[in-house]
Amino acid sequence: MLRSLVGSEMCIRDSLKGSNVKFKHQFNKVGQDDEVLLQQKLLKTKNKELQTIINRRNNEVKDVVQTELTKMSELRDLQRSRGEMKEQLAVMQDSEVALRSEIDQQKELIARCDLNVNKSRRHLDAEIMGDILLTEDVEKQQDVVAVLMSIAKMHGQEVTNGFIESLENHGVDVPELETVNA
Repeated sequence: MLRSLVGSEMCIRDSLKGSNVKFKHQFNKVGQDDEVLLQQKLLKTKNKELQTIINRRNNEVKDVVQTELTKMSELRDLQRSRGEMKEQLAVMQDSEVALRSEIDQQKELIARCDLNVNKSRRHLDAEIMGDILLTEDVEKQQDVVAVLMSIAKMHGQEVTNGFIESLENHGVDVPELETVNA
């Protein structure tokens, strides 16, 4: 039994020795020129480069998406503004049509009134017609003198006095100063 125990122990020792020899090279230090180590370093560098490129592309995509969202928002705002302007244009065009119609109606009314005035003038006595024209001329003259007087007053007392003297020399009634101021 002792012998069989010693035999088993030797068998186990040889097996362990053989397996240690098989795997012993795994525990040796790897040199810098080792092909596997060089490949690992190369793969790590490539991995870092690829990760950098991926990160850069991700950032570019985020920028593009952000820009697209901004542009879409601006586009929606511009479309909304365009719609509002179209509505305002339609309202203005409707208003223009209404105003043109009203202007045409007023022109027709003025033409009818002028026609009636001319008809009425034909039936009036020539003397009455002269009085009406004279009254119209006097009113026009008074309006012109009032405007000229206010302009003269804007240029000082000396110009005003000269204007009044000129009116008196030509026999034109000088308006009262309160009337001119009003």
